[in-house]
Amino acid sequence: MSFYKLLFIWIILLISFEAYAQETDSIIILKQTEVKAFRIKDNQATTRSTQQIEKIALTTYSTNTLNDLLSKNTNITINQYGVSGLSSVSMRGGNANHTAVLWNGFNLQDPLNGEFNLSLSSVNIIDKINIHYGGNSALFGSGAVGGIIQLSNKAYYNSGIKVSAQQSFGSFGKQTSLFDMSYGTHKLFLRTRVFYSSIKNDFEYVNFAKNDHPIDTLKRAAIKQYGFLQEAYYKINKKHSFNTQFWYQNNYREIPPNMTVTDGYSTQYDEFSRLAFAYNKKGEKLDLEIRNGLFLSKINYIKPDIILNVHHSSLNNVTEGIVNYRLTKHNSFLFGINNNYIKGESDNFIQAEILNKTAIFLSYKLEIKNKVLLTANIRKEVVNAVFKPITYGVKAEYFITKSLVISSNLSKNYRTPNFNDLFWIGAYARGNPNLKDEDGFSADLGLNQRINTNKLDLECNISAYYSKFSNLIKWQPIGDIWIPQNKKMVTTKGLEVRLNTKYQFTNTTIGFFNINYTYTDSELTQKAENESDNVLYKQLIYIPYYQANGLLGFQYKKIRADIIVQYVGQRYTSADNENWLDQYIVTDINLNYTFNYKKISSMFFAKANNIFNTQYMVREWYPTPLINYEIGLKIMYN
Repeated sequence: MSFYKLLFIWIILLISFEAYAQETDSIIILKQTEVKAFRIKDNQATTRSTQQIEKIALTTYSTNTLNDLLSKNTNITINQYGVSGLSSVSMRGGNANHTAVLWNGFNLQDPLNGEFNLSLSSVNIIDKINIHYGGNSALFGSGAVGGIIQLSNKAYYNSGIKVSAQQSFGSFGKQTSLFDMSYGTHKLFLRTRVFYSSIKNDFEYVNFAKNDHPIDTLKRAAIKQYGFLQEAYYKINKKHSFNTQFWYQNNYREIPPNMTVTDGYSTQYDEFSRLAFAYNKKGEKLDLEIRNGLFLSKINYIKPDIILNVHHSSLNNVTEGIVNYRLTKHNSFLFGINNNYIKGESDNFIQAEILNKTAIFLSYKLEIKNKVLLTANIRKEVVNAVFKPITYGVKAEYFITKSLVISSNLSKNYRTPNFNDLFWIGAYARGNPNLKDEDGFSADLGLNQRINTNKLDLECNISAYYSKFSNLIKWQPIGDIWIPQNKKMVTTKGLEVRLNTKYQFTNTTIGFFNINYTYTDSELTQKAENESDNVLYKQLIYIPYYQANGLLGFQYKKIRADIIVQYVGQRYTSADNENWLDQYIVTDINLNYTFNYKKISSMFFAKANNIFNTQYMVREWYPTPLINYEIGLKIMYN
C-alpha cells in the first residue's frame, strides 16, 4: 500500500502546485487558422475522462501507425500479433471489439470480426485524435463499451497554398514517403495527402521457444502500404457548409509463424475505400447535421503450405441525421436517427449476409449556474426488424472552481454479435445466429485540475471506474465443432491517471512532462461451459494490472528532444493465470530540428527506439525488435 500512498500524495502535490506568471514567449504563439469539423454529437459526448493527443505527438509519429502512437501516449492497452500481424486495442479491460474507432464520426470497426486493426492506419492521415474513456453506447451504438477513439480531419480556411514532402529511412529496410498539398480561402479548403511505406522487418531476435534461447532472424514479415486522402470543405455562408473526404488504402502483409513453428507463413492483402459526406446548418436556436458514409473493405488471406486462399469483403453504408435545439442558453435537446446497412461476403459464409440497423437516440444537456453540467442520453435500436433493449447514459460535472472539476458517468452498454459470430461456416467452426447481445453497465468518478499561467500549463485527470459485462460471446467446442455462445461475465475496476505539463523556463526554453498510468483489475466472474473453475476470479489474459508511459522533453529555440518510456506489467497468457509474460520497459529518444528560409521551412528528425535493447514480447511467441533507428526530413512551403 505504500506505493499507492506515495502516488496519491504526489498527485495532490501536483494539482496543488502554483506558479508565478510572466510574459508569454513568442516561440509558443501559433497562428490559429484551423476550423474543426462541425459535429453536433461530439458536444454531447464530452466528459472529463477525455484525452486529446498533442499535435507534437502526431508530428513525431507521422511515419508510424496508430499502434505506435497510442501505445506510448495513452492509457490504452495494445495487443499485437508480431510486427506484421493484427494489432488490436483494449480499453478499461474490454475486448478488441469493445472499443469504437470513429473517423469523422463514422464507426470503422470491421463488420465481419468487430475489430479495428491499428497497424493498417497511418498517423499522417489524421489531424486530431480524442480518446473518450468509458462506455457510451447510448450515443454511439454497438461497440462503444470500453471507450471511443475519435479520428478527425480539419479544415484550415484562409491558409493559402501549402505543400509539404517528407522522406524517412530506418532500420530493417524501413522507408516512408509522404506528400501533402492544400489550398484554403475564406470559403473553400482542399487537401490531398498521399503516402507510401514499406519495411522488411528482417531483424534478429532471441528465440525463447528454443533450447538455450538462440538468436534467430525474422523472415517473411514484410509490410507495404500506400494510399491517399482527398478532402474538400466549403462554407456556403455563415450558416451552411458541407464537407467530404475520400480515404483509399492498399496493404500487403507477410505474416510469419510464431517462434514455436519452424515452417509455414501466410500473406494478406487488405484494401479499403472510405467515403464520407456531411452537410451542416448552424442557427441561433437550431443546429442540423446530415451525413452519409460508404465503406468498402476487401481481404484476401493466402496460406500456401495448406493451399488456402480465402476472400472476405464487406459493404457498410451509414446515414445519420441529427438536430440540436437550444431551449435556452443553458439547456438543449439533441435528436438523431441513424441507419446502418451492412452486407458481408466471405468464402466462409453460405451466402452474402445482410444486417440493417436503425437507431433513434435522444440527448438532453442542462447547465445550472455555471457550476453543474448534466447530460442524459437514451437510444433504441432495431436490427433486422428485431427491437433491441433501450440503452442509456447519464453524466454529471460539478465545477468546484473554474479549474477544478469533479465528474461522474453511468451508462448501460451493449455490443451486437459480428458477422463471423453469426454466419461463419468452416470445417471445424460454425456461427450461431441465435446469439444475444453482450450487455452491461459502467460507472466512473473523476477529478480534473487545470492550471494555466504564462509560465505553466498543467492538466491532471484522475478517474476511478467500475464495469460489469454479461453474455460475453465465447467460442467453445461442442463435439468437434467450435460454436460461439453467450456464457461469460466479466467485472472490471480500475484507476487512470493522466498528467500533462508544459513549463516555460526562459524566453527560448520550454520543458514538457507527461504521464499516463493505468491500473486494471478485470476478472471473469461467470465462466463458460466446459471451463474449469480455476479460471474464475482470475485476471483476463493480456490485460496487465499496471501499465504506464511518460515523456520528458525540452525545446530550446528550434531544437526539441524527447525521452519516451513505456512500462507494461506482467500479463497472463492462460485463463487460470498459471502462465504469463514478464513485465518490460522500453525507452525511445526523439530529436527534431526546424529551420526556416523565407516561405520554406524544414524539419530534420531522428528516432532511436528501444535504446536499451530490451527483450520482450507483446504477444506470446511473437518477437519484437531490439534497438532500431529512423531518420527523415520534411520540407514545407507556405
